[in-house]
Amino acid sequence: PEEFWAISDVVAEVTPDAEVVRTWDMWDVLDVMEVPGGEMCSTEGQIANEIERDWTHGNAVIYDPERDAVIVSNRHTSNIVALDHGDAEGPQSDLRWVVGEGGTIPLEGDVPRYQHAPELQEDGSILFYDNGNYRAGTGEGGVPPGSRAAVYEVDDTSSDPAEWSATQRWEHLTEEDPGEVLFAGFLGDADRLTNGNVLITHGGIPRPNPEDDHNRCVVIEVVPSDSTEADEDGNVGGEVVWRLETGTAERPVTCYRAAHLESLSAGDHWIERS
Repeated sequence: PEEFWAISDVVAEVTPDAEVVRTWDMWDVLDVMEVPGGEMCSTEGQIANEIERDWTHGNAVIYDPERDAVIVSNRHTSNIVALDHGDAEGPQSDLRWVVGEGGTIPLEGDVPRYQHAPELQEDGSILFYDNGNYRAGTGEGGVPPGSRAAVYEVDDTSSDPAEWSATQRWEHLTEEDPGEVLFAGFLGDADRLTNGNVLITHGGIPRPNPEDDHNRCVVIEVVPSDSTEADEDGNVGGEVVWRLETGTAERPVTCYRAAHLESLSAGDHWIERS
């Protein structure tokens, strides 16, 4: 019933000396009336209150050299946005495509919901962590929401943007309890490892019930497969070959992202503790 500020994100390209070369403002590429996102009515959050709302909540940005594009993950608007980079300096506003809410190209597969951490793959596809908040058909009266890692392949090679499209090529879901997909409502990551496996960080798993008041994190390494059926352990999309769980009621833990270190070696010499 009252006016409020809607806060968006700005991507900035800077030199090592902190000189701003280019900027991309989400206000210039998304329409807040057409893509209001999921938190415009929320007065709680890191930057949300009675007079300010966290509209886009960008949480990752990568550069794609093949497309010469800047790819941004906007959590609260549930979309992955590609912005043309180009050679011009200063403020930029050339939108390449949007996948997800407010999508400018069709998507064959499930739309992202409150996602994190897009990672460019060698073949040009995009691996990301999809938290799944408020996914259609889940929640009250539906199945519990579930989180996943997923890969989208975006075909934007045609000279005619009307022919561009996106296709979901892979997803991984894992059961926490029989019939219930693991759900991390906040934080998360998915990384391709050098052996071809995928490291998935279910970073912020909420408390399962009011009596068990703690958050926790599960990190798994998955051998990807094309299977769309759950295996005997409740995994869809590949076997889990390594698992780490952190967080207890006495010591709650969440983790934003995880990375695999090939070695603690610096060249041919081990790092020595001083």
